[in-house]
Amino acid sequence: KTEPEVPSFFRKDKILSTAPEPEEPETGSKLVIPEETVPAIVDRFMMLSAGFVSEEEESKDYIIGSADDPAKSILSHDEKVYISIHSDAGVKVGDRFLIYQAIHDVKHPVTKRFFGELFRIIGILKVTKVNEEGSTTVTASIVKSFDFAEKGSLLTPYQEPTLVFPVSVRPAKDLAGHILEVADRRTINAQTDYVFLDKGMDDGVEPGDRFTVYADGGNGSGVSKKLGEVEVFLVKKRTATAIVRKSVDAMSRGDRYSYKN
Repeated sequence: KTEPEVPSFFRKDKILSTAPEPEEPETGSKLVIPEETVPAIVDRFMMLSAGFVSEEEESKDYIIGSADDPAKSILSHDEKVYISIHSDAGVKVGDRFLIYQAIHDVKHPVTKRFFGELFRIIGILKVTKVNEEGSTTVTASIVKSFDFAEKGSLLTPYQEPTLVFPVSVRPAKDLAGHILEVADRRTINAQTDYVFLDKGMDDGVEPGDRFTVYADGGNGSGVSKKLGEVEVFLVKKRTATAIVRKSVDAMSRGDRYSYKN
């Protein structure tokens, strides 16, 4: 059976995901108590807000500023804004866009190779008014905020994330690498924090893959210390975003990880 394909954010790359089989509803008058369903690895808003590392091209669409106060620089939920749309001449009322930021360049902590930029989605806006024909200026409202937006924040057409569900049995994989970056460049990571890995689709990483993370060995003991486990929920061509599932100590850039069966 072919597994469903899930569009990655921004580009039309395809990644694999695993979802539970839908159950046929029972008929009749008897009381049916539904079985507990398996929760997704993360919910869709966590999936959107986590971010990822990629060599994506930055959009030409952006927020011009507040429609009510042109001097306002911090924009948040329910804010009426003007946006500039160059990528889609057919934009219409009701269309949604992801608001995002390119945070900083990311280089591999060991090889120093450039891996792209860390992107973070900070909200969702919806078009409320399309101005005169030929104008690239559109009126919109911020309908969801994960963090504050600013003048110049970039936009890309909304893509609904498809939830990823864990599976009980996964094939063995010979996969290992290093943590590229940690969320907000933190030095301490707890459960529900995110890390960004230096392996992706091209290396065989799939949503739901779990990895054990070890200290980089810099303590001089020669013994690798187990730091915890992470689970992948978003995959790009060369990188993946994972959520921390278990943490006994801080995870940092450069720490090693290996596939967990």
